[in-house]
Amino acid sequence: MQKVKSYKCPGCGMKYKSLTTWGNHVSVHHPEYIPQGWSYARYYYYILTGKKNGSCIVCKQETDWNEATQKYERFCKNPECKSKYREMSEGNKDIDVGGNAGINCSAKIKSTNG
Repeated sequence: MQKVKSYKCPGCGMKYKSLTTWGNHVSVHHPEYIPQGWSYARYYYYILTGKKNGSCIVCKQETDWNEATQKYERFCKNPECKSKYREMSEGNKDIDVGGNAGINCSAKIKSTNG
């Protein structure tokens, strides 16, 4: 999750320096703000992004919340999505530099320098 200077309580406006202290405060003093089944980290992610769920970057199906990374997973539970993404990325060895799809990085550098 991105770093912020302070975490402001949506209930009373108090500010905290860490997500943990903010989460403990909201959990104890304003538990009605955190949707049932969500952690305070997921709730804060929702405050920042407005996202109630994640979506697979391949099939767009809903993805799970990952408490360790404090983000939604990039892939759904279907193993075919990871395989398909791997195949797509292996087939696309050229790097898209500044919107110039199909031009590999070294070619772009050579054309820029001379």
